[in-house]
Amino acid sequence: MEAYLKDFEYIMENNLQRTHDSHRMYFNNSRGPAIFEYSMFTDFPDSPTAKRYEKAFELFCVAEKVLMQCTITKVETIEDCICLQPAFHGYAKANLCEGHLFDTFKPTKKTADLIDQYLKLRPNDILTEYFKTTIINNEQPSDYKSQSGYSSGKHLKKLIKMNEQFALKVSKKKSQSEIQRDILIDKYFLLGSLYSITDQEVRALDSFQKSYDLDNSNLDSLYGVAFYHFFRNSDKAESLLKKYLQLAPECDRRYYDAYYTLGLIHLKRENIKQATEYFNKGVTAEQKQLPCLPAWDTFSRMSARLYIPH
Repeated sequence: MEAYLKDFEYIMENNLQRTHDSHRMYFNNSRGPAIFEYSMFTDFPDSPTAKRYEKAFELFCVAEKVLMQCTITKVETIEDCICLQPAFHGYAKANLCEGHLFDTFKPTKKTADLIDQYLKLRPNDILTEYFKTTIINNEQPSDYKSQSGYSSGKHLKKLIKMNEQFALKVSKKKSQSEIQRDILIDKYFLLGSLYSITDQEVRALDSFQKSYDLDNSNLDSLYGVAFYHFFRNSDKAESLLKKYLQLAPECDRRYYDAYYTLGLIHLKRENIKQATEYFNKGVTAEQKQLPCLPAWDTFSRMSARLYIPH
């Protein structure tokens, strides 16, 4: 058991990065970020996950088209802002719907400059500022990478500071609109992920909890809270994971992972039979994933394969 725990900690350290680093999820070193096509989702009309991606895909398409049609090279007047706003807001709303598609519709490098000029004229445009932070969060130049391929520590600190400041700015708004709430849900979840990568477990759990408190139906946030309780309070983690499995469709990106995590909880309790049952459920659940979103080696999946008898 002692050797198991040591290996467990090593796997946790290495795989938490891949689990929560948005630059690593579904990332192939030889081909770069995953690029998606519309048919990958429309071919599965009964899948709630596919429907969400399909909606986001359509929003991104419209925003991209508007941005391409806008020939402005420098934002100097309010009229220029009026021309660009539908594109900027469209990208922001699409990313709030499903940010995983951002790289498929990644705007040109000049877009960031246009946003900076735009915000000088409209400094209180929260959606456009959110879009700006999204572009920065998704940057992947080589100098932001460590030798392991993960985002470098220096870059991660920059991202954390930027997102903390923006979340604070949005949270201080006197009147909270639905879009501002959605932005905070997204930002708190992202901060939870960034804290995870930088080994700030208390802050990670706190941020995931803040995101979940704003929307108890948010599956990503619920899973984030449950996952971090795995290391602190296994009973609470088990309860939250079961709640997640009740709420989530079988095709959800973390569905199989919830079973593997439950298996690990029972493995820690030395309840081998129950651990194996959950492992087998995880294997079965992998088959419910969309073909374009296959199961991948999260911390729980890799640990379960190594240590749960099957």
